[in-house]
Amino acid sequence: MIDYNLTYDLNTQIAGGIIQHFFISQGKSDIVKAIQYQRLGEYNGDSIFNLGFGNYNAKTKEITDDHNSNNGDHYRIFNTILSTIPHFFNYSPHSYLIVMGSDNKPGFPDTCRIDCSKRCPPTICKNFRRRIRTYQGYVEKNWQLLNNEYGFEGGLLSRDGQVLMEDYLPGRAYDAVLVFKRKA
Repeated sequence: MIDYNLTYDLNTQIAGGIIQHFFISQGKSDIVKAIQYQRLGEYNGDSIFNLGFGNYNAKTKEITDDHNSNNGDHYRIFNTILSTIPHFFNYSPHSYLIVMGSDNKPGFPDTCRIDCSKRCPPTICKNFRRRIRTYQGYVEKNWQLLNNEYGFEGGLLSRDGQVLMEDYLPGRAYDAVLVFKRKA
């Protein structure tokens, strides 16, 4: 489960239906990070929000999620992101939350190879789909406990770019994970 001793302190802002949590990643350098919950529309009659995360540019007020900072604190960052999910459902208990990785877009491997240090073979990119694999790994490792409080669906990208949802099957690779709070 979440190790709350291994999280960063958050500065939270809620405006215009967008929830943002800011913190400073401390490692080789201090980097401002942002976790953002933004409403995308509706799913099954309730609001659906995207969970976004990345480096925050205070000048442009933009979050960039296509870069790995390699600041040496990825476990602490992951715990910090996970620690905001219960708060999200306290704020919006009847909503759905979708998690997708910016690294599972079809052109990602080609972009990654430009400055990647892993030297992957031409047909393989070790970073491709890494973010969604990380979230799925957490869900599956904690399935028994999480499944009591939260429901999950797995999303698969169709050829036309739509996300097709199905009941979550542990062990199956998904392009997205949908989370909702079970009704008491």
